[in-house]
Amino acid sequence: MKAKILYVMSRMPYPNSGGRERMIHQTLRMLKGSNYDIDVYYFSKIKDNNLEQRLIKEYGILNISHIPISNYLLAMFKSVLSSEPFQFSFYKSSAAKTLIDKSFNNNYKAIIFDMLKTTSAVSEKTLKLGKGLVLEMDDLLSLRYERMREAKVESFLGQFDDHINSKFIKMLLSKLSAFILSIESKRMAKYEARALKYFDIVTLTSPKEADRLKLLGETEVIPVPPSVNVLGTVSCNGKYKSNDLVFVGNLLMEQNLASLSYIIHKILPTMPEVKLKVIGKYDRRVVNLVDSSKHKNNILLLGFVSSLEEHILYGDVLLSPILFGSGVKTKIVDALEIGVPILTNELGIEGLDLVSHENVFLCDSYKDYAKFYSLLMNSSDTYAKIVESAWKYAEANLNESILMKRYLSEIENI
Repeated sequence: MKAKILYVMSRMPYPNSGGRERMIHQTLRMLKGSNYDIDVYYFSKIKDNNLEQRLIKEYGILNISHIPISNYLLAMFKSVLSSEPFQFSFYKSSAAKTLIDKSFNNNYKAIIFDMLKTTSAVSEKTLKLGKGLVLEMDDLLSLRYERMREAKVESFLGQFDDHINSKFIKMLLSKLSAFILSIESKRMAKYEARALKYFDIVTLTSPKEADRLKLLGETEVIPVPPSVNVLGTVSCNGKYKSNDLVFVGNLLMEQNLASLSYIIHKILPTMPEVKLKVIGKYDRRVVNLVDSSKHKNNILLLGFVSSLEEHILYGDVLLSPILFGSGVKTKIVDALEIGVPILTNELGIEGLDLVSHENVFLCDSYKDYAKFYSLLMNSSDTYAKIVESAWKYAEANLNESILMKRYLSEIENI
């Protein structure tokens, strides 16, 4: 009889439109390649039978259960009365507690929690009794919130924005953003440190952040970055099929919206003739941003696409200035896998040992983006050299089969 693993997911990974969805799929692929039977719990507003069947078919899930997320008014009320991070309030409920508590008696080889917030329904007493507990922390949210505060971000709700329908509440939260982010950063830091007391393994996408968290406890903290499978999916025949700039990111997230704003206001004016393809979910804020640009006729909003390879061609260049955030950026890994050069900054390659002018171009100012883009367009040899070096780096450091062996080995040795 096969041993079983329970995966508690913060969301359904469909559509695969953001970094966290990508990482959930990655974990499910790794578990599918193991000798374990897989059960899944997932949080969402509503139960979706179609997506459940899709997940079962794609990954061979044995059992699947839905846990409802609290509505925003109830979540805010809980948060006011609690010393826990705000996002915990969406996931903490009697239904979640009952279901997850029962799972601790089901003899799972491991129970894997997707992000810290999914652990909020589990009491410390239950966690102390747990065995084989794995936490996929993704990135240090305490660090992300602090960087958002320093960047004076007015909206910080991210995916939770969809849960709040009141314009007044959104406006109030925006006015209090610096104060709230400061509190949330401290609260998250407390619970990130607490996780080291109860979990056998904690994973982070960034080796740099993993090393930082290790200093707080003795729990095994391991980096599991976004992986690559098939390298060089963009045909490399030495002839440019396009010469567009490409931006990739879920534009409902503040860090991506800030990056696009920087591109439109700072970078594009230095390259007025170059077209920009924008890939990722967006809302009215993005439409207004593009409409305000003198170069709006050169900006193409593609929205969410199911396949990046159909829209990013040989000769294109990924444009990815990162103003704030944490963890390894999946858009950078996507570009490494697809096979197009990357123009970014130091924060964009955080957690990756990429080297400027070898497998990426690091830009110290907005003027550097135009300079390096021109270099790539005027030298097909430089373009090909950067792409080939990036492939070699990805194959050596991000190959999914290698990462899967390490990940499954850690679970096996719990």
